Amino acid sequence: MVGITLKFDNDKAQAQFIGLRREISDTTHLFNSLAEKVYEFEEKTFEAEGNPKWVSLSRRYKMWKDRHYPGRKILELTGSLKAAATGSTGGSMKVLPIRRQSKEALEIGIKGAYVWAHQAGNLKRGLYRRMIYNFTRSNLAEIAGLYEYHSKTAVERIYG
Repeated sequence: MVGITLKFDNDKAQAQFIGLRREISDTTHLFNSLAEKVYEFEEKTFEAEGNPKWVSLSRRYKMWKDRHYPGRKILELTGSLKAAATGSTGGSMKVLPIRRQSKEALEIGIKGAYVWAHQAGNLKRGLYRRMIYNFTRSNLAEIAGLYEYHSKTAVERIYG
């Protein structure tokens, strides 16, 4: 193992450094902010019907959907998929949101039989690729901004 040990002669500086380490290692606020940001991105994706735009529904399927589920957008037949992707309540037990969080990791996703089919597409079955999770450079910049914000606020809480 290779390691670095920092020792401060000043007790206050040592205490501040230990406090900063503790603040940075507590990822609760950061991960909560990241999750909310991802849910915000997904809400916008569903409202815009894709980012980039999803392939239109086939004429035949659109006619059936308009008759049975009038006014519903692409990938919103029952609302379960959108609810799971945006962290909302509602939907059915066939599509479930995934949100697992630990100190080291945040996992957000959707569990359901047909979720991957939409994300990846299956042209053999006539299912076009409609990416549910597709982050743009702008999205990634916002995520990076959250990291920066949480780092700065941790430093400010310790050092004033």
